[in-house]
Amino acid sequence: MKKKLEDYWEDVVTCGHCRACTVMNWHVMEEWVPSCPAGEYWDWEAFYCVGRIEMARAVMEDELENSELLQEIVYSCTTCGACAATCLIFKGMDTVGVIEALREEMVKREWMPPRHIQLVKDTESLHNPYAEKHESRVEWAPKDVIDSGAKTAYFVGCTSSYRQKDIAKTTADILKKIGIEYTILKDEWCCGSPLLRTGNTELGKKLAKHNIELMKENGIEEIVFSCAGCYRTFRTDYQEMFDEELGFKVYHIVEYLYKLMKDGKLEFKNPINMKVTYHDPCHIGRHIKKNGLIKGIFKEPRKILEAIPGIELIEMPRNKENAWCCGAGGGVKATFRDFAVETANDRIKEAVETEADALVSTCPFCARNLMDAIEEYNHNIEFYDLVELVNKAL
Repeated sequence: MKKKLEDYWEDVVTCGHCRACTVMNWHVMEEWVPSCPAGEYWDWEAFYCVGRIEMARAVMEDELENSELLQEIVYSCTTCGACAATCLIFKGMDTVGVIEALREEMVKREWMPPRHIQLVKDTESLHNPYAEKHESRVEWAPKDVIDSGAKTAYFVGCTSSYRQKDIAKTTADILKKIGIEYTILKDEWCCGSPLLRTGNTELGKKLAKHNIELMKENGIEEIVFSCAGCYRTFRTDYQEMFDEELGFKVYHIVEYLYKLMKDGKLEFKNPINMKVTYHDPCHIGRHIKKNGLIKGIFKEPRKILEAIPGIELIEMPRNKENAWCCGAGGGVKATFRDFAVETANDRIKEAVETEADALVSTCPFCARNLMDAIEEYNHNIEFYDLVELVNKAL
C-alpha cells in the first residue's frame, strides 16, 4: 500500500544530510555532476532533496505554517528521482515517496498552490487536467478502433489526446502497419499521474478505479502506452494503491516494439540517415523498480534506434539512471513554467554538445517541454518522439 508521511518518520529523522542526493552517481559519472533541477535553479539548500526532507520532518512536528514560500519549495520538485537513485547507494531512502507523501499531507491541510487547485477541479469534472471536453478525447482517433472489442488497448493519455496528438496518431499508425488488432476506449480517463505526483491521492484513486474497471469490463488483456507517466502510474501506482495484480499486462510502446523486433515481427526497411541522441524519461527510467532496485526501460529504446538503418546513436554524458530531467514532471510545468523550460534548456544544451542532428525521447510530456526549450532558446536541433522515427523506418 502507498505510504503516508508518518510512515517515513524513521527515514526522515535519520537522514544524515550527507548531500549525496544533490549529485549523480559519481562511480558511473567519474565526476561530481549536479542531479537536482530545482536545487540548481534556485541555488538554495531548501530546494534540494535534503532541504525538503527537513521540511517533511518540520511539518510532521507542526513546526511550519502554510506560506507561499513553503509551497514553492515543496511543489517545485519535478519528482524526477535522481536524488533517490543516489540515496539508494547509501541510505536507500525513497526520497520521491517522502516528497509525494509530504504533498499529500499539505493537500489535507489545504496548503496547495492555486494552479494545482484548478488542476484538481478540471480533472474531477472533465477527467483531464487540460480543461478540455471529455467527449473530444478521441476525436483524433481512427473510428474503427474506438471501443472495437480488441483485447489489446492503446491507452493514449491526456497529453497525447489533447496536446501532442501527433504522437498518438503515429502510435496508432504503427500498430495498424504491423497488424496489431487494438482498441482505444472512449471512456478512458486521466491515469491520475498529475494528481498522485502532487499529493491529490484520493482523486487519483478514483481515476485509477475507473480505468481498471474499464479495462476489465472490456476484457482487455494487454495495454500499450506511449506516455511514460501513464505507464508508470499503471505499472507502479495502481498496484501500490490496491495491493493486487491488475489482471492485464502493461507495456510502454518501446517495450512492445522491442518484443516484436526480437520475435522477428518488426523490421525496418527505410533508412534514416541521422545522428541522434536519446533522452531517458524519468517515469520509464529511474521510476521503474523491482525489489527496490532501478530496472528502467533503458535498453529497449536504444536497441530500436540502433536497428533503424542509417541511425547513429550518440549518448549524452548524463544518461539512463543518471539522466538529467526534462523539467516538466511533478506538477512543475503547470506551476513553475520558467523553471521547467530552463531545466529543459539545460538538457537541450547537453544534446547539442553531442553534435547530433536530433534529440529523441519517448514521452509526450518530455516532448512538449523539450520542444518549448528548443523554440524559446533557438537551438539548432530537431526533436522526435521515438515512434515518429519508427514509423518513418517501417
